[in-house]
Amino acid sequence: MGLYAIGLICIVCYFLLENSNIIQELIEKLNKLKYNEFSAFFMSGLFKYGLLVVGIGIIIILSFLLIRERIKIQFNEKVAKRLILVIKVLAVLGFILSFLTLGGRTYRMGLLNPNNYAIIIGVIMILPLLIYLLLSKAKQKKVLKSNPIDLNKIGLTIIEYLDKKSKENFCEIYVKNETSDTLIINRESLLEPNSWYIFTTHKYRPIYFSNGIEFHIDKELNLEVFDYRNQIIGLGEDYFWKNDVPEYVDWAFIIAKPGQGDAFD
Repeated sequence: MGLYAIGLICIVCYFLLENSNIIQELIEKLNKLKYNEFSAFFMSGLFKYGLLVVGIGIIIILSFLLIRERIKIQFNEKVAKRLILVIKVLAVLGFILSFLTLGGRTYRMGLLNPNNYAIIIGVIMILPLLIYLLLSKAKQKKVLKSNPIDLNKIGLTIIEYLDKKSKENFCEIYVKNETSDTLIINRESLLEPNSWYIFTTHKYRPIYFSNGIEFHIDKELNLEVFDYRNQIIGLGEDYFWKNDVPEYVDWAFIIAKPGQGDAFD
């Protein structure tokens, strides 16, 4: 993170020097002091373009390391998310820089045109994100299978287990998919047709389904259901045994075809 910041600072400093008279004024002062003009130009150019090379080099090298580590899947997920965020921010800045350069100034051909330098830098800032998107593999979604808990194995009665849930502030929702479609849950798991799963969740941790259904738990552990296509059928305790619903769950639902839910008109 710190090195990315240093790389950006170097590039910003280059632009400040490129678009200011600091270098020119420095050379004029050195000429008055009888310094060699060529040496002054050489040192100032070396410093200015050195900042550019160092800034771009840091960004490219760190991006390469990030992509390599991401492919290996061998580092802390929080660090990975932060670095990916930095790459996205760099890409946005690079796009803005390129857009302003092309749209805000008269464009002239020629490699030594300062406008071209800005465009090249903008493209380089966007490049790490493009490489990352091309090389990173999509995470395979987990297929959810029936997951009842055997209370006898954990040595708890139903009352003791319900008391544990109350103390730890979590709840369980039984969901059975009776549609012909595989549902995507929270963009990371799959619930196949005629399959059921017990979701364990906490307050303020919503569950989103790809068909538009949403489950939200408030601070009092009350459930709010959003069912825009009328697909939800709520199961009372009398229907638990018919659908293999464990009696320790807090709520049980069937997801039916659109229009076949039990919502009131």
